[in-house]
Amino acid sequence: MAGEFEQAHPAEAAPVDELGADCLVGAAGGPAGFKLGRFHHRCEPSDPDTRDRSGAGPEDEELLRSFAEIYLPEGAGRALAMKVCMFTNTPDEHFIIDLHPDHPEVVVGAGFSGHGFKFCSVVGEILADLALEGGTRHDTDLLRAGRSIPD
Repeated sequence: MAGEFEQAHPAEAAPVDELGADCLVGAAGGPAGFKLGRFHHRCEPSDPDTRDRSGAGPEDEELLRSFAEIYLPEGAGRALAMKVCMFTNTPDEHFIIDLHPDHPEVVVGAGFSGHGFKFCSVVGEILADLALEGGTRHDTDLLRAGRSIPD
């Protein structure tokens, strides 16, 4: 779930990442707005084929606004937009970046658990290395598909 709120002074916007136990993320949303979202909102598993994406409701807006009023009061203006966002998660919330075990010509990059955007440049480099060279100089043991993932 993400909302874009009107901001009193847009130039003063700064990225926010995982403040407090609520695990929210924010970023400048454009000339008039500030985007704010919450990971694992209500811990609701969801099917992308049946999920209602028409927008978040007043309860969702209040959750984001209460956070903004405390940590980002300049970004707690009227709601400009409310959207439902979805992302995939791995059980350990680490990405999967690896060569397919049966088809080494296939590179897998998946399960970015809502925070892959922060690593897009190095993820792109690793995926390109794997596709072109079959390996990478980066340590990707933590990201391998066959890693041991605790329950």
